[in-house]
Amino acid sequence: MSVLESVSDRKREGLARSFLESKLNCRAINMPQFSPVDCLLIKDKLKVGVEFKFRNVDYNDYPTIWLEEAKQLALVECKAVWDKAYFMPCFNGTLYRIEVLETIGEKRETGGRYDRGIDDIDLMVAIPMDKLERVGKIW
Repeated sequence: MSVLESVSDRKREGLARSFLESKLNCRAINMPQFSPVDCLLIKDKLKVGVEFKFRNVDYNDYPTIWLEEAKQLALVECKAVWDKAYFMPCFNGTLYRIEVLETIGEKRETGGRYDRGIDDIDLMVAIPMDKLERVGKIW
């Protein structure tokens, strides 16, 4: 599982958390590095784990969004403890979501970033874009 995360990534996660807090009237807690999720949303007794992925492309540019299988499995494990676990990709500032259990059974193949070296290559899950639900515009 890749651990590459930039200052820009953390800034965008902060914007996404603030957006979700406002939109959903909940608390969005930033999780520590190496946690299975980026943030935990809490509203009353409901707890939802969230993994973000930010892309500087438009929603319609590709037929799928890739999620590392290890992240998918970590999210499934979180679902056993929390009420829900979502993968939330963001395309040019627009946030989408899919409940992690809906990603089970999707196509898998080796992929990742080849320009960063072998450490960023992993088994990936290809999630069809049409399975994503639009949440809203962050920026």
